[in-house]
Amino acid sequence: MELNTKILKGLKPKIEKALKLIDEAAKSKQVIFVRHHNDCDGYSAALALDRLIYKKISENHFKERDTHYFYRRTPSQTPYYSFEDSTRDIAFIYDSIVTRNKNPLMIILDNGSSKQDLEGIKRLKAFGFKIIVIDHHPPTNEVDDLVDVHVNPYQVDDKAVISAGTLCSYIAGCIDNDDETYNVISAVSGISDRMEGEEFKLSLDSLKDKYSYEQLKDLGRVVDYELQRSGYLDPWTMVKELLLNELGKRKILLNQYLIDLNEKDEESLQTSLKYATLKEKDNLLIARIDLFQTNHKGSYPSSGKTTGILHRYLEENNVGKEVITFGINPEMITLRGTDNAPIDTNMLIRELKTKFPQAKIEGGGHPHAGSIKFIQAAKNDILDFIDSKY
Repeated sequence: MELNTKILKGLKPKIEKALKLIDEAAKSKQVIFVRHHNDCDGYSAALALDRLIYKKISENHFKERDTHYFYRRTPSQTPYYSFEDSTRDIAFIYDSIVTRNKNPLMIILDNGSSKQDLEGIKRLKAFGFKIIVIDHHPPTNEVDDLVDVHVNPYQVDDKAVISAGTLCSYIAGCIDNDDETYNVISAVSGISDRMEGEEFKLSLDSLKDKYSYEQLKDLGRVVDYELQRSGYLDPWTMVKELLLNELGKRKILLNQYLIDLNEKDEESLQTSLKYATLKEKDNLLIARIDLFQTNHKGSYPSSGKTTGILHRYLEENNVGKEVITFGINPEMITLRGTDNAPIDTNMLIRELKTKFPQAKIEGGGHPHAGSIKFIQAAKNDILDFIDSKY
């Protein structure tokens, strides 16, 4: 796979530096960590680099078991590299009964670029970790000063549309020439994360004789379903089989999942349509759904998925209008917006922090897909402010 688009060409020096660090870590027998977000895009990014890292370690270690000692991949349950993540990763190096090199390499995928990541990253640096961040969320400049390599499409284009899975597929594809595998990973992650930019379209076009858009979309839906149903477990084997089909079980798994998944998605949509409130303002449709009142706690679909299902339905059935959907919980709002909707998650968070400094506002995401956290006492004030603005 070639780095021949504007974004990939612009990121090429950083990509080459990241690949060099991975190669050096494998040759010097340093521990390599991969931390990734716990969604389809995060797992896709990890799967793309997993193949590359495993190959590099195998080339430089004599025993197969060494990959278990010198390579560790773990999902992050939060949409950022957390304080708890850093505690576990530091302990793996310093508290383990197995003697390990004390200069590990950490690779953070589909996370790592935001202010929320800084606390965990600073702790890693204090313990001598080298750090690569490969992310596609709007970045804070402070990350560049802390990590060894920061690969983020916003460094080239502040309107970049590329998923972490697509980005990592092209990075791994520079070394490993299994183009079909990486194009599948790229396409599934792009559809799942609604990041269908130029690089995604190149991957999709290369697969047109083997996969339809709907088939790739179903793969992403099933991966996200597997991840949510698995809770805090790590269903790596299942995700790997769904995306790579190495054991030939993909069709069986899809047939098992899709009937149940389609029923649950339709049930969620009907509930949301019944209880959502809709407001039209010029050419803008605004939807609000109280997720606390309409979802079972801990069940599928999640708050974000429920909001997304409703949002996609409204988008598809209101052609020509921009749509903003707010999914409301007692301490959090999940939002989705169409491409040209007049909303930006991160700008809204900055406004809310200024307006309500006592509300302990946190959150972030993409301009048209993100979440906002706050204390329950401030919920009504925040909803009133959003209602007056939209």
